[in-house]
Amino acid sequence: MERFGITHFDFEDDNINLNPEFPALLQMIREDFNGKISISFMNGLSSFNIGARLMDAIKRAGVTHIDFSLVTKMPALRNKVRRKDDLKNLLNALRLCNKRKTPVTVHFILGLPGQDMDEIYSILKFLFRRKGYLGASIFYPVYNSLEFQRLDKTYQREDSFRGWRLSACFYDREIPRDFLMSAFYFVRIMNFITSISSKYNLKYNGLVGFLEKLKEIFDITDMDLDSSSLRKDAPLTKERIGVILLLRILRHKKVFRVEVIKKGGLYLYRFKEDFVPVEYVERFLRILG
Repeated sequence: MERFGITHFDFEDDNINLNPEFPALLQMIREDFNGKISISFMNGLSSFNIGARLMDAIKRAGVTHIDFSLVTKMPALRNKVRRKDDLKNLLNALRLCNKRKTPVTVHFILGLPGQDMDEIYSILKFLFRRKGYLGASIFYPVYNSLEFQRLDKTYQREDSFRGWRLSACFYDREIPRDFLMSAFYFVRIMNFITSISSKYNLKYNGLVGFLEKLKEIFDITDMDLDSSSLRKDAPLTKERIGVILLLRILRHKKVFRVEVIKKGGLYLYRFKEDFVPVEYVERFLRILG
């Protein structure tokens, strides 16, 4: 590995911990490489049999992060897509990761056939405050897959292949396309809250109190929150912009985007209302508490 400069191994789309030899592999990594490599698991572990002893061994082997797959929370849909693992196992795995300060992400699908808006709000609420990151993917039909074959003919036309990609939100029968994109946006907000909470060691006990702490830390003024544009002598950090946008959501019940223009040594930040409907924003804010 030194010859090729390999310093990291990622176990992806696997259930490697179900292999009886997995603990021996972790021990070999720890003893033979002595910290010279790190490992990660991108949907590479099943939450089925993760206990404290195994999690300790994974930590000692140099894990950098772990990604688990939820897909969906709805029992009927989980059965339909053959997800047999118990949600209690996932919650236990998240608890073990958090206790050992191991970064963890849970992946799920937005717009899966059979989902509705309530189910997606339920997933967001279920995963929020678990001290993990949310990995959202928008459903797209993989040609000739089982899910593809279950779609009605409208979504199976071969001349529509350009729509068979995540960003197209091609399948929008049960859920409006603007909601799918809004939910994707909400996930990014949740991940920002998780990230900044960890960095500044802030305890989350509701959005209002949390944002008051951030407002004080970043010295945010009412002008930052109410003006349609801001002029600054120096560029704002991404964190500061994120806090301003989050505070604007709470104050105005609207989602804003920001445009940055550098002109004559000054930085102009223009805030414009984005596409997310107010009713989506208000229900999302209730999830944040």
